[in-house]
Amino acid sequence: MEVIMKLTKNYILRIDEVCSLLQISRSTFWRWRRYNNFPKPAIKSSGGKKWKFSDIEVWLDSNDLVSIDY
Repeated sequence: MEVIMKLTKNYILRIDEVCSLLQISRSTFWRWRRYNNFPKPAIKSSGGKKWKFSDIEVWLDSNDLVSIDY
């Protein structure tokens, strides 16, 4: 799924949107969650886990990874 939108700092992302945004597979995502101190979900519900865009952006900056242009 391709994420085509202007993201704001408060935008909430589902796992498929996070993977699309970072151009990684789900398995890579879960590996990063386990070993690279990836941000914890901002929302945990029966609809799944969701992350704040701003948390992901901070994580990218702190790990010297490519930043996201939005």
